[in-house]
Amino acid sequence: MSHKNTKEKTQDETELQKPAGVQIVWLHRKNETREHESVGDSARIIQALQKSDLRSEALSGSATFTWVSGEGEVVKEVSEWLLANCEQNGIRKEWMKSTAYWRRAR
Repeated sequence: MSHKNTKEKTQDETELQKPAGVQIVWLHRKNETREHESVGDSARIIQALQKSDLRSEALSGSATFTWVSGEGEVVKEVSEWLLANCEQNGIRKEWMKSTAYWRRAR
């Protein structure tokens, strides 16, 4: 994602090697108003995707591959948003993958 994260780096973030032009946006569960956000908060992920400039990244000449993994309901909701918005963001459906690794107890 390419939107700027203006917050200071926290101890939860790990320095990762990445190709030029790739930016990692960390979405932390802890914030000022609550001790912890819900682990299954797909709205925060979708909001971060909406703020990112997926279209310019997809049209930059390189292939854009999207991969969503995590808790089942979150993966479902984020994947549905990506599918519904892939054309306007220049992302090809065949370059999308999603995998639910676990399900929250009900």
